[in-house]
Amino acid sequence: MTTAILRKTLTAGLARLERPLPEEAVEALLAYVNLLHRWNRAYNLTAVRGPAEMIRRHVIESVAILPYVTGRTLLDVGSGAGIPGLPLAVARGHGTVELMDSSSKRVRFLRHVVATLGLSNVQVVHGRAERVPGRDVDCVTARAVAALDRLLPMAVRHCTPGGQVLALKGPRVEEEIDALPPQLRRGVTVETLQVPDDERRITIVVYHLPGGIEQKQNSQE
Repeated sequence: MTTAILRKTLTAGLARLERPLPEEAVEALLAYVNLLHRWNRAYNLTAVRGPAEMIRRHVIESVAILPYVTGRTLLDVGSGAGIPGLPLAVARGHGTVELMDSSSKRVRFLRHVVATLGLSNVQVVHGRAERVPGRDVDCVTARAVAALDRLLPMAVRHCTPGGQVLALKGPRVEEEIDALPPQLRRGVTVETLQVPDDERRITIVVYHLPGGIEQKQNSQE
């Protein structure tokens, strides 16, 4: 598939989200997908194989959650191939992002992407979220990392007071919420996001820490 077709796929998806990005951000995201596609052949970083599907499933779905991201500092735990943290770092255009993963091969890939794309606002952390020192960030993201009763305690220790955790989950998340202790369950809300022109829905479990960073729509400033 040609670069021109992939660019059209990406820009059309961003337009449907009503979140067009500067040309340099579009080029960075296309370069990321190209690197992911190449490395995936040897390292099996994602079950998604084709670059067009990587754009739809990884890049567009990551950018779609941008309105829910609060604050200026973000930590993506269990980042894997960099989802959703790396597309968010490119799309936000401000603030800092840390990508954390325990796998050496995934960390090598992420560091290569950051260096190749010159992403000065992104750092890669090698380690497990439950073991590394707390990062003190405004927002923690996680996609397909662990059940909520395991994920939230390990994520909360990296948040500032008043921060939040965004966990991307499948549509059947009620059992995980029911398994949470009451003090965590009280801070949870669930948002369902329909990606335009896509049958897939994104379920976002939002956990608000006491202390109150006010949720706001992210700007491109």
